[in-house]
Amino acid sequence: MHLSLSRALMLAVFNRFFLVAFWFVLGGMAGAILARGLVALAEQWPQASARPAFVRMARWLAWPPSRLLCLTFGLAGDLAGWLRVARRVLSHPGLATGEALMASANGALTGYALDPDRFRTLHADDWLEFGGRSVEAIRDLLNRSMLVWLCGLALMVISGVI
Repeated sequence: MHLSLSRALMLAVFNRFFLVAFWFVLGGMAGAILARGLVALAEQWPQASARPAFVRMARWLAWPPSRLLCLTFGLAGDLAGWLRVARRVLSHPGLATGEALMASANGALTGYALDPDRFRTLHADDWLEFGGRSVEAIRDLLNRSMLVWLCGLALMVISGVI
């Protein structure tokens, strides 16, 4: 249940910030509205038969920023741990956004923040604090990744690329 909560948190932040920011940089306000609109339509379109089309389009739009965020996790977290999972995540184009983000975050968080069994073996006395520490680690990783993206955007603005 905790891993489902962690995935939902990560996807919510991705869909509401990273996806929109990526397409804003590439396509301006229209790109940001299109990306967020497709995600909203995929989640809430009233006719269930039409949702799969919006889900497919939202997946295509989410693929580039999700892989960029996976790379950012390596910079913002434990690079050595992230490098162990990077090849599997980045070389598998069919991997779903949530799975790619969770695998990259697990590697960038030194491999035990999202793995209850490994946490229990390393920190047996602190087992009751696993949930809080794990969510805090995910939040901190997402905050550091957001900072990396903002610094990258600032450097692109300063250099005149944008």
